[in-house]
Amino acid sequence: MRLASPARKGLSLIEVLVSLAIFLFAFIAIARLIDLSSDEALEIEWQTTGLRLAQSKLAEVSAGVIPLQSQSQVSFDEEPNYSWTLEIENAEVTNLYNVSVVVSRTQQGVVPFEVTLSQMVFDPNFRGGPATPTDNSVIEP
Repeated sequence: MRLASPARKGLSLIEVLVSLAIFLFAFIAIARLIDLSSDEALEIEWQTTGLRLAQSKLAEVSAGVIPLQSQSQVSFDEEPNYSWTLEIENAEVTNLYNVSVVVSRTQQGVVPFEVTLSQMVFDPNFRGGPATPTDNSVIEP
């Protein structure tokens, strides 16, 4: 007849090594995921900044602050790592233009990228305003 074996009081060396290996592999995988996530978050931040700058330049063109002329690689004062290019194409309608603003980011050691925003813009110089009387018109009260 066999007697019952005594209760275990600890872990064997093999069990400790296996559990340590599993922990290290999990730790390496989590560290890699955190690294990838931070890279993606940084790229999204750059793209968001590029889109905000492109919207700003497009609004300036629409308002007439920036003339409807093609320009290339102009730096932003507020964001020195970003530059913008303005591309103007005539549309089929008079005084209507297809305006594209390309904002690019260039920095040493970082893959450059671009954000492009396009919109049809009516020439601000020909927008309606208050009517001005001509020499031939008579204003009656």
